[in-house]
Amino acid sequence: MNMESVKKKSIFKNKNFVLTALGAVESNIGAIFYNFFVSFYILSLTNNNSAIQGLYLGITGLFFVLASPIGGVIVDKFNKAKILYVCDFLRSFVILATVVSIMLIDNNTLIIIILFIGGVIGNIIGAIFAPAGSSLIPEIVGVEDLQTANSISGITTALQTIIGTTLVGFLYNALSTNVILFIVSGFYFLSGVTELFIKYDYKKKESQLSLRIVFKDMKDTFSYIKTQRSIFILLCLLIFLNLFFNPIQTNFFSYFCVTDVASNNYLLSKICAPEIWQSIFCVALSVASILMSLIFANIKIRNYFKAIKKGFLIISLAVIVMTISYFVFVRKTANLNVFLVINTIMCLLIGAGVVSINVPIASTLQEKVDITKYGKVMSLIQIGAQGLTPVMTLIAGLILLSGSEYLLLVLSIGLILTTLIALFSKKLKEHK
Repeated sequence: MNMESVKKKSIFKNKNFVLTALGAVESNIGAIFYNFFVSFYILSLTNNNSAIQGLYLGITGLFFVLASPIGGVIVDKFNKAKILYVCDFLRSFVILATVVSIMLIDNNTLIIIILFIGGVIGNIIGAIFAPAGSSLIPEIVGVEDLQTANSISGITTALQTIIGTTLVGFLYNALSTNVILFIVSGFYFLSGVTELFIKYDYKKKESQLSLRIVFKDMKDTFSYIKTQRSIFILLCLLIFLNLFFNPIQTNFFSYFCVTDVASNNYLLSKICAPEIWQSIFCVALSVASILMSLIFANIKIRNYFKAIKKGFLIISLAVIVMTISYFVFVRKTANLNVFLVINTIMCLLIGAGVVSINVPIASTLQEKVDITKYGKVMSLIQIGAQGLTPVMTLIAGLILLSGSEYLLLVLSIGLILTTLIALFSKKLKEHK
C-alpha cells in the first residue's frame, strides 16, 4: 500500500506530467466542443443529410491518416513539448479564422465548405499533436509509473469528456454558433499557454528532416513493428476496433438524436433538448472509464493481453445488445425511452471495455518499444487504427439513409469478428 502511495505521489509531484495532463484536458475539451458542435451543425445545415455528415468525417479523417507518417517523424526529431504548444496555438488560429469566415458569409453551401477546410487543416495539425503527446509521457515519467500515468490519463480523458459533452450539450441550444467556436478557440489557446512551461531533457537530433527521410523512417518502423508479433496483432485489433466502433459515436449518436429522439416524446424532454442525449451517452462512457481507470491505477495488471481480450468481449456484447434493443424498442414497439435507458447502460459497459483495452496497450507499447522509435511507432499505429475509419464513416453515413438499425447490425458483426480474433489469436495466447 505504501509503495503505491509513493508512486501516485511521485506522479503528481512531476511538474512536467501535471502540465502535460492539464494541457491535454484543455485541448481535448476544445476538441470535444468542436466535434459535438460540427456534427449537429452540418446536419442542421443540410436538413439531416447523414451522407454529407459522413463525407465530412471521412475526408477530414483521411487527411489525418495521410499526415500521420510525417507527424511521427517530426515528433522523433524535434522537441515534443514545443510541438504540443505550437500545434495548439495553430488550432486556435484555425478555429478563429473559421468563425470569422462564417460571420461574413450567409450561404449554407459556403459555410459547409469552410467547415470542411477547417476540419482538414485541424486534422493535419492533430496528426502531429497526437504522437507528440503520447511519446512525451515515457520521457517525463519513470518506467515503474507508466501504468499509473496511463490510468491517470484515462481518468482525465473521461473527466474532460464528461465536462465537455455536458457543457456543449446545453450550450449548443443556448449560444450562437459564433460564440461556441470562440470558446473552442479559447480552449486551444489556453492549452498552448499551459504547454509552454513543459521542460524536459531534450537532446537535439543531428539529422535533417526531408521527404526521403520520412519514408525511410516509416519503412524502417514498419519493419521493426513486424518483428514484434504481438504488437503487430494488437495493431490489427485496433484497426478493426476503430473501424467498427467509432461510427457509433461519430455517426449514430448524433443522427439518432436529431431523428428518433427529436420526433418523439422522449425521456427528460421537459428539461433538455434532444441533443442532450448524445451528451448523456458520452457521459456514461466516461463515468465507466473513470471507474475502470481508478482500478487500473491502483492494481498491477499481471497479464495485459488477458485484460485486452476481456475489453473486446465486453464491447462486442454491449453493441450487440444495443443493436437488438434498438430494433425491438425503437423500430418494432415504439418504446424509445426503454432504448434510451438500455443504451445508456451499454455505454457504461463500453466505457469500461475501452479502458481495459487502451491502458494495457499503451503500457505494453511504452515498455517494449525503443524510445527512439516510439513517436514513429505511435504514428504508424495511428495510420493503422485510423486508416480505414474515414472510409467507414462515409459508408456509415450512407447506411444511415436506410435506417439506424442497419448501421448497428453491420457494426455488431464487425465487432464480433474482431473479438473472435482477439480471443483465439495464437500470438496473444503465447503472452503471459
